[in-house]
Amino acid sequence: MKPRPRSRHALLRAASLATLTWITPSAVFAASTVFETTFAADTIHADPAVITPTSTNWYILSSKDGTPSSVSGGGGLNLTYAVVSSAAGVEGIARFTSNPLSLANVGDSISARATLYTDKIRYLSVGLYNSGGSNPLTTLRNGGLSGTPLTVTTGGTLAWKGYRGRLETTLPGGNLAARAAQVGTGLTQSAYDVVATNNSDFSSPGPISIGVVPASATALTLADAYGAEYRLAYTITRTGADALTVSYTVSDSADTVLYSTSGTTTTAAALPSQITDTFDAFAIGNRNDATLGNSISTLSITKLTITASNSQVARVVNQPLNQTWVPGVSGSLSVTAGGIEPLTYQWYKDNTLLPTGTAATYTVASPAEADAGTYRVVVTNAYGTETSVDATVAISAATAPNLTTEPLTQSVNAGEPLTLTATATGAPTPSYQWSKFD
Repeated sequence: MKPRPRSRHALLRAASLATLTWITPSAVFAASTVFETTFAADTIHADPAVITPTSTNWYILSSKDGTPSSVSGGGGLNLTYAVVSSAAGVEGIARFTSNPLSLANVGDSISARATLYTDKIRYLSVGLYNSGGSNPLTTLRNGGLSGTPLTVTTGGTLAWKGYRGRLETTLPGGNLAARAAQVGTGLTQSAYDVVATNNSDFSSPGPISIGVVPASATALTLADAYGAEYRLAYTITRTGADALTVSYTVSDSADTVLYSTSGTTTTAAALPSQITDTFDAFAIGNRNDATLGNSISTLSITKLTITASNSQVARVVNQPLNQTWVPGVSGSLSVTAGGIEPLTYQWYKDNTLLPTGTAATYTVASPAEADAGTYRVVVTNAYGTETSVDATVAISAATAPNLTTEPLTQSVNAGEPLTLTATATGAPTPSYQWSKFD
């Protein structure tokens, strides 16, 4: 939907009675879907990795050896491992697009939303990153994110940059940090960690606090044995020339907020000019709860959606409108869209794809009763997709022609023009044929 412009008066600031300053507003776009999966077609450690708008390849990294996880359409992405430990972390890492999303302008944002279940978890970490097009190393997939020296010092996630949030069960504290590209010599395997589920965190450099991060108003005790559905929302928004605001919220299945914190980058080393304002990768992970002794923790994610709001992704600017079509008279529905070209369009009627509905305007040359229904269009480009609001089309009842204005008897002189007028109503719109009777 086209954003409602802000009042001009609201954008004026009076420096004095004689001076006014005009502040140019930034465009605000509706959020479009970049990626959404229920894990029906996702893979783990596939080579080559295939990324589509509805599936991707996951790399599972853990701090202990073992078989760490599974992915299935029925159970989602399950982060666990067949090893008993009092303190172990595991994370799922994936690139969700081959076209990175830029938060170049104030108001641009990217958001990751996940539906998940937990068992014996202490830390729940999540992050968005700029991968630079580099996939994680499969050599780390089944363990080794520890202090062990690693001979491989390039590639993988070493150059990944971004921002992560970490929730610690039972505690309200906000923990939002930047992850810089890992550099130096003698790097250990922990340098390949991106969400920092362990005490050691990524190491060279370690997590950089983004600045002041207020504690959540409430603490969250994560349920064991998959006893509750959680809805996680992690959002990064451009809020200044060199500032990002990061927010991390967890709600229950009724969308009641259970934990929420946010902060803006003020630490010099955490500013987007030093880290990144472009994102194409996501990670989520957990550390098991050592207070439960030697336990095996599991994090099960059943749905993941990535949305973005910027000038790149396909978006609906002007929505299709409800209409009444007249039988036999051409009717059409139109939408205006934005985003980086090329844009594609697909119209649907009553949830059924319309094979000929592949343009910004959908036209029915001669509507009939069967054309009444609910229509919508999906607009797509290389960066994402957005679905329009529903537009309802009604078909007016056919009615016989009815003369509402009769032609009048007239007298004219020979050679002068004669004009006779008649009007009629009806559905479809009547046509006219004049006749002369002697």
